[in-house]
Amino acid sequence: MQLDLLSTTEGGPGNATTVSMRMASHKYPVDLDFRYPHHEQNIPRSAPSTLRDVKEAIVKMQERQEAQKEMVNMTRLQKFLEAMRQLEAILDESVNSKDHMAPIWRSLHFILQTSSTMSSSFDKILEAYENLGDKLPYFLQFRAVIDMHPETRVLLDLIYKNILEFHDIVHGLLTHPSM
Repeated sequence: MQLDLLSTTEGGPGNATTVSMRMASHKYPVDLDFRYPHHEQNIPRSAPSTLRDVKEAIVKMQERQEAQKEMVNMTRLQKFLEAMRQLEAILDESVNSKDHMAPIWRSLHFILQTSSTMSSSFDKILEAYENLGDKLPYFLQFRAVIDMHPETRVLLDLIYKNILEFHDIVHGLLTHPSM
């Protein structure tokens, strides 16, 4: 099965990377400020950092799998990618930063590229993304609620943070399997 793809700052304690953003709201400002001891410092800033980059990498992985006759059900990523695309759209309106989703896209790209060479790990990771995609809402349907009730932006903060923490854990497991 093929997935249809056509339709900071460095430093701080322990060389952690900080992603800092401010969600604009006159009444309920939300600061996204996360520190990562593992993965962000090990992924070059030049690494793919957009949804389009991730989708292009997925297509290449699928082509490689097809050539090797080892196809994997990549459609399991679809709901997660759509939820993140919609989160990005909501954040685009709320965050004073153009690259707020870059850490998510860079991490996802690294995780998929690294785990795709380990079939049992890759399958488990795709399963985890499928489960995340099943649980995450499609954010755009809540745009009016978010606009009318800025305090709901705290939830976006938590979701964003949880996705990055998940990526940090997976990255750690892939690069330091004895953890």
